[in-house]
Amino acid sequence: MKIKGFLSYSTQDDKFFQRKDITKLKKNIEDCIQKACGRKIHIFQYAENMQTGQSLTDELKREMKEASFFIPIITPSYFTSEPCRNELEYYTNCLRKDSRRIFPIYLTDINPNIAVFDEDAAKLYGKYCKKDLYYCDLRGLSISKTNSKYEKKIKGLAEDICKFLNPLLLRELTELEKKSREPSILICGLAGVGKTTTINTFFGEKVGNVGHTERGTDELNSYRWKSEGGNIIFYDVPGLGDDKNEEYKKIYIDVIKNNIDAVIIVSPLRRPIPGATIDSAELLIKNNFAPDKIIFGCNQVSDIHYDDNGETLRIKAIESLNGPTDEKEKKVIEKAMDEFYKNLTKRFPDIGFKREQFIEYDSFSGWNFFKMFNAIAKVVPDETALKLLKAVKIACKKIEDKQNKKKQEKEKEKAKIKADSTITEEEKDRKIKKIEKDIKEIGKEVYTFNKGRETLFDNIIAKVSDWVERTSETISDLYQNAKNWFNDLWV
Repeated sequence: MKIKGFLSYSTQDDKFFQRKDITKLKKNIEDCIQKACGRKIHIFQYAENMQTGQSLTDELKREMKEASFFIPIITPSYFTSEPCRNELEYYTNCLRKDSRRIFPIYLTDINPNIAVFDEDAAKLYGKYCKKDLYYCDLRGLSISKTNSKYEKKIKGLAEDICKFLNPLLLRELTELEKKSREPSILICGLAGVGKTTTINTFFGEKVGNVGHTERGTDELNSYRWKSEGGNIIFYDVPGLGDDKNEEYKKIYIDVIKNNIDAVIIVSPLRRPIPGATIDSAELLIKNNFAPDKIIFGCNQVSDIHYDDNGETLRIKAIESLNGPTDEKEKKVIEKAMDEFYKNLTKRFPDIGFKREQFIEYDSFSGWNFFKMFNAIAKVVPDETALKLLKAVKIACKKIEDKQNKKKQEKEKEKAKIKADSTITEEEKDRKIKKIEKDIKEIGKEVYTFNKGRETLFDNIIAKVSDWVERTSETISDLYQNAKNWFNDLWV
């Protein structure tokens, strides 16, 4: 059964209320359902040119048969409209055959002593306007001029619809997981620029050996990032830039044949662009790897030396997820990134690289970690997004644990200083203020982390939803299930 809804209403009501409020109401419900489950569920509504009358057309019957839920707009006109009553009766009969539900919306007050109800209308009123029956009560609320109370009511209705659909969606999600596959990502570039460190940061722990003055990777390494049945494969290839270049280029070519979904070329953000960065891009393009699936990860931004009106500015080492805080440094990094992009595109004028493929980040602190993953999520195939979504839990959890540990250590340090009787009160105040400043900075990191994580999850979920729409007759409550999978991560 395809999951969609059916909106049943009197066309007279849509003409009576301002600005076609029924149509707007339907759109509001669809939008709230999409926010609640990460997926657009279509709710059928009469087209303006559709013929309506006492008898149900084949089209209306088909739409109701396919509808998983039915939303009648309860007004006096609804019960006096024979087409509306026919729809309600027909769908009620459908309820007996399989799992469906009616979600009435009470739009206006109905006084049975005033409304002109015949016997059938009176029976329906008595059945669907009981106090103990669930319905969404919008009486007295404006649709054309929405307010927080109206929005809260529609949001509640959307969440209830998603909860009702959840069992079916969970079953389908299991089938989707069987069809999905893990993404494969190649990470390459200049030797010693931080490729393996980048992977360690992505995993949230040390998975590869890191070299500082010497090469970090001397052979092809493959890492699987496992999490609850989902994983990512990272291929960490030797960095280019020495006498083994030709040997290593052969490794690159062999890896590209392994159905690679995305490539990250790690490069220092400096002038001129390192030859190894250009060689890596050229090698990929010559071997028919899609240029739009290449991401340029500009690492080591603290190495930037920039001459600004005779003043040489060096970027400070980035120590947290918050990245650089000095506005002048931010502008310098942005300018350096723009120059890097322009200079590289000059080397490949016919390729059409886009600015969004160039990500500034820091492999040690994890700054712009989520920006990098959003870039990955954008280019990997849709059928890999579900595994990607599940897999990023590990890195998120590791980062969150580190943040909590840092805060706990600072709190303990603060308590220890307060209890220290060997130092003066003035010294205590000075040390405590410094610790409180550090704790505040950690709080900013937590905010940055939570905001980045939620945006990343939303973007990947949207990608999964696009895949589902093309490959399945029904849809999945992806957003809700993501929250279930990651319930220890959401705040």
